[in-house]
Formats: sequence, structure tokens, C-alpha cells
Amino acid sequence: MRKSVLLLLAVAVIAGANAQPKGKPAVAFQPTAIDRTWEQLPATFVASDPSRLADWIERTARVSAPADKFTKSSDVSADQQAMEARMSASGPLGFYLRRDPDGVVRERDTCRLAYDADRELLSFNLPYLDYPQYKHVEQPTANHRKVTVKSSVKDNDGYAGTNAYGAQVEVSRVQYTEISVAEPRGGASGTGGSLSIAPERARALYDRLGCLVIFEPLAPFYFLSNDTRRPTLSSPIQISTNDRVLFGRIVSVWLVDLQARTVLQKADR
Repeated sequence: MRKSVLLLLAVAVIAGANAQPKGKPAVAFQPTAIDRTWEQLPATFVASDPSRLADWIERTARVSAPADKFTKSSDVSADQQAMEARMSASGPLGFYLRRDPDGVVRERDTCRLAYDADRELLSFNLPYLDYPQYKHVEQPTANHRKVTVKSSVKDNDGYAGTNAYGAQVEVSRVQYTEISVAEPRGGASGTGGSLSIAPERARALYDRLGCLVIFEPLAPFYFLSNDTRRPTLSSPIQISTNDRVLFGRIVSVWLVDLQARTVLQKADR
């Protein structure tokens, strides 16, 4: 019986005489096969992180040339169909998420872990959020759930703000940069699972754990969203968000010992 194979965004690790010579440009990531029956990840690939996945989708989902008033409708349709065929041929993609550390972090991949020692249960999941809603403009993210897979925070220089009545306040500026998966509402719920594991083993493994996320791209594939929340006197913080949105469906989330490359649990959806 043929094994069920998905595609994983990965790069081969080439050693010895086949190694890349110094000074040569790095080979771009391309989708390669992953077998969903794996219990041990082969040493022949390194899965991508969300940033490289977003780069690949942005590049692959781009039409060959922007349409203008001289472009025939049939040409626009053919170009769109060719792009969609390229994306469909890729199949589901995969990327690693590191453990979301305890405490405050400035940059993170959002694979959340929690351990209940009394129940000897380790749970893992990716959190759901909501995209901003606009009163007069409908974004492509409408009717989608947001799964943030990577985020970073940067504090920018503040400024003195003044309202229409002359009241002044010192305004702080914060920049969030995110990568998220936009899943259609009404699909499968839950993005994680759990594993029964004794406290001693959980303590030894905890800092080595991460999630391997298998993701199926869907149209419109990619969208860059920029949003700014204006400061007020009661909340003098200007929050800007730059969100690289990947449209699609999370097929499965695997809990992985990243050091031993062992798949500990699979949460198919």
C-alpha cells in the first residue's frame, strides 16, 4: 500500500564533497516530500521556519505581470489559473515552531506547551485570534480565524501628542510584526493535542520540544495587512501591526523532540 505523502517546505542538508562551496548563494527553499507515517524525522532535511514559508508563498503566488488597461480578460484569467496551479502542485507545506517560552519574550514562534503534573499530561496548541474588522472596508481576512505562528515586538521612539482640545500626553509607539495563518471559519476546531508523559521525562524533554505544522495553502494564498491603533488620552500607545497573512488550512500539528528528531504525538485535524 502506498504511503500517504504530503509536501514539506524543506532544504536538504548536504555534507562532504557535495557541500555548498563558501561564497556561493544559498539554494532557495522548494517543497519536498514528507511521509505522514514518519515517527522519526530523517536527517536529510531541515524544515523551514514561518518566515521562509511566507517568502516562498509570496513569491510563488505572484502573477507573472500586473494587469493594466491593455490586458485582455482572458490573459488575466490564464495568469491567475497558472498561479493557482503552481500553488496546488505544491501540496501541503510544513514548518517548525519553537516552544513559546515562559515569561515575556520579544520574538517568538507560537507553539504553546502546558504540563499538568498531577494528570501527567503535556498539551500543545496554536492559539486562535481574530483579525481586525473595519466598518466600511472588507478585508480578505473577513470570515477567517487567525492563527499567529510568529511574532516580534519593537519599541519605537515616542512623541508628544496633542488632542483637539490642546491636552498633551507622551505617546509610546509599538510595532508588531506577525505571520499568521488565516483559516476559513466553520472548519475543524482545535490546533493541538496532548501526550501522557511522566514528570521526570517531561522535565528532561521540555526545552527540546517544538511543533511541526503541516499547512495546506488555499486561495487567495497571501495578503499583507497593515493596521494602526491610534493613541488616546486614556491609552497613550500607538500600536502598528504588520501581518503577513497565509491563507489556508492547518492539516496537522506534530509535537517533536527537535534534538532527537522524534515525533512524539500527531494531532491531525
